[in-house]
Amino acid sequence: MTPEEHSRAFMAYVAGLLADVDRYLAAGTPDLSRDGAGYTVAGMYLTDAERAGFLRDLAAIVRPLLANAPGKGRRRRMLYSIFLPEPDSRSAVRTHQH
Repeated sequence: MTPEEHSRAFMAYVAGLLADVDRYLAAGTPDLSRDGAGYTVAGMYLTDAERAGFLRDLAAIVRPLLANAPGKGRRRRMLYSIFLPEPDSRSAVRTHQH
């Protein structure tokens, strides 16, 4: 995909996220603790191998849960994840010099 195509795809992803948040907030008085909802940002310094291990471990936890069918006591919960590398200082300096 081109950078422009990635930008459009990401905007669609974020639009979906915003729509899900709006639906949650419109459903009544939000109580993130009660509802099991939340959002956070966690900046981590990882090697490529550590990042790969993190994603492998996360997939091992999430994969079996994706097979759950709707049922008594189950509520559909959306997990959004984004992994963005912070530009390294060398490329950031080159970018700002243009």
